[in-house]
Formats: sequence, structure tokens, C-alpha cells
Amino acid sequence: MTQEQLLKDTIDYYSVNPAKRRCAKIGGCYYSPEKANKPSSEGCAIGRHLTPEAKIAFDDLASSDIVSIMNHDDHKAMMPDWMQEMNPDFLNSIQNLHDGPRNWDINGLTGRGKEIVNDIITEYQLNLDRYTI
Repeated sequence: MTQEQLLKDTIDYYSVNPAKRRCAKIGGCYYSPEKANKPSSEGCAIGRHLTPEAKIAFDDLASSDIVSIMNHDDHKAMMPDWMQEMNPDFLNSIQNLHDGPRNWDINGLTGRGKEIVNDIITEYQLNLDRYTI
């Protein structure tokens, strides 16, 4: 998967019923839908692409942000090969897009969410059209 594909996949997935699909609740975000008590979700933006075992393992870490995970070889090895090759800061941006409650409403991305997507497109020089808000 490319950066463009991951961003687009994230937007497409969470734009359909974000309240049920976003794997976040008060107190944080979860890689695993079980930990968030969100049975209709595949997990958070990063968690959707992990094995069930990796999702649980990452949720149980003291420091479970994606940058910390990628800095630990044993944890990084639990991620798909394509994800291991990505810039940790890019993955963090994708995760932050997912996590932010003000980025989503019942219709998908909010104006703020679209601004964040545009910032990601610009910062990582992605070959995607920008949102017009």
C-alpha cells in the first residue's frame, strides 16, 4: 500500500458511519475494536491493517503511539511490511486524523478534517487532489 492509498482508504472507511467505525472513545484511541468496545469497527486507522494479535499487543503497551512502536524493532516487526517502510510521522498523521473527534461528523470528514487531509497531502507531497472547502 502507498501513502496515497492509505490516506484514501482511511477517509473512505471512516466516512461511512464514523460513529461506529472510528475506534476511539473518551480516554483514547484503540488499535483493537474489542478494547474500544466497538464491534462494528475494524480498528483505528493503523489497527485496521494489523493482525488481531498485534492490535491487542499494541493496545497493551505503555507507550502505544505509532512512532514509539516503529522505534522498537520487535513491535515494528508485527506490522505489515509495507507499513514498516512508511515514514513514522506520516503514519502518525494518519492516526491523528482518525483520532480527532472534530475531524469527523455523521457525514464523514468535517471542514477541519478536510483541512488536515490537505495538510497531509501538502506535507508528504502526495499525488492526490486537495479538498476544496
